[in-house]
Amino acid sequence: MASDSSESSSLALAEDRHDVVLLQETLLKSHINLTNYTGFHNYYQAGINRGSSILVRTDIMAKPIAIHLHYGYSIEYQGVTISLQHNEYHIFNIYRPRDSAKLKIDHIFAIANDSPSILCGDFNAHNPLWNNPTNASTAKTCTTGHYLQNLLQEFSNVSLLNSKDTIHLCGGVLDLTFVTSSLLPSTKWSLHPFLASDHFAVTTTIQAFRVPAPPPNPKWILWKGN
Repeated sequence: MASDSSESSSLALAEDRHDVVLLQETLLKSHINLTNYTGFHNYYQAGINRGSSILVRTDIMAKPIAIHLHYGYSIEYQGVTISLQHNEYHIFNIYRPRDSAKLKIDHIFAIANDSPSILCGDFNAHNPLWNNPTNASTAKTCTTGHYLQNLLQEFSNVSLLNSKDTIHLCGGVLDLTFVTSSLLPSTKWSLHPFLASDHFAVTTTIQAFRVPAPPPNPKWILWKGN
């Protein structure tokens, strides 16, 4: 799984074969077709949103999550459920613009607390819990940072996956990944080795098995029969 806002994402898709890709600030105005991927898109509308996408490989069953609840002010949200062997995983994609946007995702944390889930996104939130200790923002915090920290305390079965690596080119840790705590032993978080825009892309790897493909239907050549 990868999260990024760069137009070069298609290169990473081709080379790394990510199963699920989460994108924020796509500025995508209409549907695009990517080989081997099913796209779920929130399209860009000038002055309203920046656009976001979730791409899922076509050999993985996926369906959108329809939760008709309030996510806060000016928040961009997407969710899909993917089916892998023995399990379904809920995947949420969040973009919070700077400052004025008010985040409210208690209900998403409640889902992640009770069932296997991954919540990724650009939260534009500072908190010492995840700030990089080697840069000037180490003690910086904000209202949204406090809010997310409180959610982690309230929902004990949800964990922050990030290391404290800098993600933004200017030094911030703005892109966060939360997972259901039971997934931690099988999950690895890292920065992508080359994919970046003004953010470095994040890769989350979960050791999980896909649903095996059904066997092909038998074919008979009847005219050769004796």
